[in-house]
Parts: sequence; C-alpha cells; structure tokens
Amino acid sequence: MPAKRKARPEFVTHPLGTEIYTVEQVAAALNLSPKYIYKAIREGKLEARKTGKQFLMTREDVRKFWESLPRTSQQKSSGV
Repeated sequence: MPAKRKARPEFVTHPLGTEIYTVEQVAAALNLSPKYIYKAIREGKLEARKTGKQFLMTREDVRKFWESLPRTSQQKSSGV
C-alpha cells in the first residue's frame, strides 16, 4: 500500500500577513519548471528565503519576478 501524502495548503500565510509560496507552487502557477525557478533564485532574479531544505517566496517577490520576464507579441508582422 502506498504511503499517504500530507495535503499541502495552496499557500501559507506569513506571520506578517503576506502569502508564502514554495518553488513547486511558483513553478506550477507560472507554468515554468522548478529547475528554472531554482536557477532564477540562484542568479538573484527571484528573491527567496531558505528555510530548512526549501526556498519560500512572498507573493510580492513572485509578482516582481513575473513582471521581469520578457513579454512576447502575439501578433505576427505582415511583412509590410
């Protein structure tokens, strides 16, 4: 019989009142790989705090990272 996994909440509320996310939650929310999120943390592009064996990010840190990502245009040029 497989071991039971604990249900994890969507986010944890920080004692100061802001929401906190794990690498896996941020990766899933932004449709990126956890590997990419770890790289962004390592390169200083995404601010995170290490607690034990995991990194945690605030909603504001994730928003800043999201805004720093390059935008792509959905419109194709007509060659004119």
